[in-house]
Amino acid sequence: MEFSLEKAGIGKRISAFLFDFIIFSVIATGLAFLVSVITGYDSHSERLGEIYEKYEKEYGISFQLSADELAAMTDDELTAYREKYAAAESAVAGDPEASREFSTVVDLSLIITSVSLFIATFLSEFILPLLLGNGQTLGKKIFSIGVIRPDGVRLSRIQLFTRAILGKYAVETMIPVLLIMLFYFRGMNALLTFAPVAAIAAAQLIFFCASGRRALIHDVLAGSVAVDAQTQIIYADEKEKEMNNEK
Repeated sequence: MEFSLEKAGIGKRISAFLFDFIIFSVIATGLAFLVSVITGYDSHSERLGEIYEKYEKEYGISFQLSADELAAMTDDELTAYREKYAAAESAVAGDPEASREFSTVVDLSLIITSVSLFIATFLSEFILPLLLGNGQTLGKKIFSIGVIRPDGVRLSRIQLFTRAILGKYAVETMIPVLLIMLFYFRGMNALLTFAPVAAIAAAQLIFFCASGRRALIHDVLAGSVAVDAQTQIIYADEKEKEMNNEK
């Protein structure tokens, strides 16, 4: 029997992705809340807020004025505000407790984000496809999409793990998320932040258009392809494929 690869349609893949993204977001949000409670994030965040409020009152400014509020100031008011802001910012930077609480909040934010996203990815993109079979998540199951090797054989556990953790979690999710968080919290250089993010997005587009099997980064790393599960012949292993070809 001649083997043919029945690639999944783009519309079905987008629909499955959106469904899976909603499920993933719910799981990740719940996990983030749980980890934040365990680590005591709120207490550190509240204490940091209290410290900032103390310096705002002391210097008679607000650290979070909107663009409209700044635009409404006269030149003299804006100059005075910037001088007070710089003095207050310097005072906060020289406060050991403020520095300690800020570092704790940043570190906990990174931990909460990375742990919650890892567990959510592990459950939804590795464990669930193992249980449902054919590399299917809930969204792919509903929209009849399978994830297999290009030769029609099911992915191995190693391939599924590579696809989920190395591809989707590490490269496609955590690299952009960590860079953006470092930009926001630590003032990381904008070029160093967004150039890698843009490179990953460009790589996704290039792989999808040029691979011939509409692959994304996680598919390239795992050697997988998304197929129409309703029409695609999927073999459990190499032995089953050989037996079928002999018929």
